[in-house]
Amino acid sequence: MHNGAYLYLNRVPGKPLSTRDKEFVRFVLSREGQQIVADSRIFIPLSAAQAEAELKKLD
Repeated sequence: MHNGAYLYLNRVPGKPLSTRDKEFVRFVLSREGQQIVADSRIFIPLSAAQAEAELKKLD
């Protein structure tokens, strides 16, 4: 069974994310953010490797 969640951000196409939005995504992908996900018992947190791969997409 797969129950994924997506994070959508409103930005102008072709423009980089704002600093605020990047920091929010970094928090969501951080250990602390993923612990909040785990504690919610609604979603399964990303593995460290998955979170790292997603963080690299911000650069």
